[in-house]
Amino acid sequence: MYQNRVFGNIVVAVFSGDVSLANVEAFGKDIEELSQTIDDLYIIGLPLNVTQYPTNLGEMLKSLNLLQSSINSVKRMYGIKINPFLSFLANTATQVLRIKSNTVEAATIDDLYTIMEKEATLFPMLQASLVHIDDIKAYIASFETGTES
Repeated sequence: MYQNRVFGNIVVAVFSGDVSLANVEAFGKDIEELSQTIDDLYIIGLPLNVTQYPTNLGEMLKSLNLLQSSINSVKRMYGIKINPFLSFLANTATQVLRIKSNTVEAATIDDLYTIMEKEATLFPMLQASLVHIDDIKAYIASFETGTES
């Protein structure tokens, strides 16, 4: 499953349960569409409680192909280190698709918030969007507790 919510210039994309190639493609399409109206995107991509995910790297990259048209809008991609394979997929996708943003991974979700708050001084639109940090935390927590809306 894939869901996202936009908080200013921050997109929180949550993958949970059985993640399919269609979910990955929907993510790429959503980011491509958002990049048409938002110049500076900061993506928090989180695989939470994932039971199955695509393992064919070639098919996954094809599904993410829509992200290439968004490469100038995505300033940072944030995530947490869930497992080495998912970290590898995220970094490979970023490099192969030539996404110019940096992928930042934190050990925990709380560490991720700290990193974002520190980086906010470098990115004015990230700083402006962090007024939604409590809503972002609540949204992510709803997936961790199984009460997602």
